[in-house]
Amino acid sequence: MEIYPDDYLRGLAFHEAGHAVVAWSLNLRVETIYIREIGAGSSGTKTAPPDHLPLIDQLATLAAGVEAEREFKSPLPEHAGDRDRLMAIILIRAHHEGLVSDKIQSHLAAGRALARELLVEHSERVIRVAEHLRDVRQVHAAEFIRLMTA
Repeated sequence: MEIYPDDYLRGLAFHEAGHAVVAWSLNLRVETIYIREIGAGSSGTKTAPPDHLPLIDQLATLAAGVEAEREFKSPLPEHAGDRDRLMAIILIRAHHEGLVSDKIQSHLAAGRALARELLVEHSERVIRVAEHLRDVRQVHAAEFIRLMTA
């Protein structure tokens, strides 16, 4: 799947805005969101640690990037969400030692469903954050809060 540079940046912006808005909706502080050009490294969203949240909420924050790509029709290459999926599986296994694959998949599905629900509920915010992020490439905490309350 070939993605043009503008589409790639749009996909990154929605991916990271998805993480940030879902984290915010679960009362996590969003510290920084950033995206970079193709070949310039990765993108990221830094939040306060989610350790105090229920497992499904933590899984929703991890699934929110790929779910935002889908919800807002801004797909990235399939491998873009690999790190998030791996982190989710590790998190599930840490909470439920010896869990079989079917149960892991049901936990992942529950996290994806919650992420989708929150993305739809806050769709205007996701779009606002993604469009701003695409233009400026990096958003810090105060600016993020301004975007969320605009």
